[in-house]
Amino acid sequence: MKIIVGILLGLLVVSCNGDQADNKVISMEDLVGETGAQDDPNGNLSGEDSSRFTPALGGFIRNQLTQFDTLDNQTTHPMDRFGFSQREKLNFISKAEITTKSGPQHPSASLYYYTFSDTLKTKNAFYNWLDCFGKDCHLLKLNEEIKTLETNPVFSLIYDTTIVVIDYRCEDAKFNWKPFEDSIVSRFGSEYNYKLKVGCGGPVSWK
Repeated sequence: MKIIVGILLGLLVVSCNGDQADNKVISMEDLVGETGAQDDPNGNLSGEDSSRFTPALGGFIRNQLTQFDTLDNQTTHPMDRFGFSQREKLNFISKAEITTKSGPQHPSASLYYYTFSDTLKTKNAFYNWLDCFGKDCHLLKLNEEIKTLETNPVFSLIYDTTIVVIDYRCEDAKFNWKPFEDSIVSRFGSEYNYKLKVGCGGPVSWK
């Protein structure tokens, strides 16, 4: 009888230890995140990580890594609601600081990249974005130049089946973003249908 009781107690101890071990198991998603392994726990990309993007976007990202850190972008954009084929979002944080009224800041830009199956879907997404543009949901007409508009700075290129949007913060407007924007044009091509550029509170210009 004592032998049977001893065996039962032994099984109970093993069972409890097994439960404790199960509770310590960490899933692969907990280790690497839902989108895969990353070199940096904060979500920074390396040159190898950028290979998961399209060649054009991946090449652009790699070119910026000496000047910018990158982080996942979770912000919703109006074009998220329309029929894109592919969507990528990424934040670029300058490694250089600028001085603002609130102290030193690292300027940042939010990139939104969309591809569409055809030109009709591209135009649908683009025109719907213009229908409610900026903070006050202004109806922005195609090629309409406006001096003032309640919005943060924007830089956007619209191609046949690709739309690239960069959103900036007003407090970073004095930062020299031209090399960054020139690199976008160089990587994606100058044969865009529209180039939209908006300053902090305006103006709105087209090229």
